[in-house]
Amino acid sequence: MKNIVEYSRSNASLDEKERFLFGVIDILDKESYKLFSEIVDLSDESFYKIGEISFRIIELYQVYINAKKAYDYLDMIEQSRVIYATKRFQLKTLLMAFTTMFAFLNNALLGIISFVALTKVATKEYVSEIGKIGLSYSNFDDNKLETIKTTIENCDRLFSGKVRKMSELLQSTHNEDDEGYTAIIVNDFIELYLDGEITDDVLLSISDKYKYKLKQILKQDLNSDSDDLTTLIQEFKKHNEECKKMTKKLGSS
Repeated sequence: MKNIVEYSRSNASLDEKERFLFGVIDILDKESYKLFSEIVDLSDESFYKIGEISFRIIELYQVYINAKKAYDYLDMIEQSRVIYATKRFQLKTLLMAFTTMFAFLNNALLGIISFVALTKVATKEYVSEIGKIGLSYSNFDDNKLETIKTTIENCDRLFSGKVRKMSELLQSTHNEDDEGYTAIIVNDFIELYLDGEITDDVLLSISDKYKYKLKQILKQDLNSDSDDLTTLIQEFKKHNEECKKMTKKLGSS
């Protein structure tokens, strides 16, 4: 994806820049809400998620910063166009007043008719120009960027609370019989799976004790009702691939 700030200052037309920016903002809105929902469902034993979610929060916030900069820049251009259009209209009105004044001196009725007719044309052109300038922004919710910022900040706060709980669980783990120990081993398997070090078959061949814990973690993280580990692993793989694609897509923004 193009860098938003650089593209907003490129030679592309203003309409193209605005369409691109609003497209990025829509993606940002969906992805920030998606991440928030994911953090809500996140298991307190999903240690493997710490690095990934931390990165996604930072990435989303950086894209938000760039989108806000681009929005403010394009908004400034739009406001400048409105000011220039208004000044042109005022100048036209002044010139019409001078032009029709001489016609009025020769023929009062002709002068009045000329002034009314010219003013009507100028006003129609002005309204049309202002309408075109504001058309792209007219359907955009000005509060959308602020909502996105709030959602990302809530992601950060909620995730920080989850990480504290994970830390407490790790600190309470002292031997192999503790739940935390089992969770640590399962998280190691998940990380190896994500890194491509082990296959689906290997993950399905771990002991029943670890399978049970793996199923618990994946069900909560995926917000899934399935009790079939094979299905959960496939859902997990699909979800992870989608996250990678979106992170890569937003990465250069």
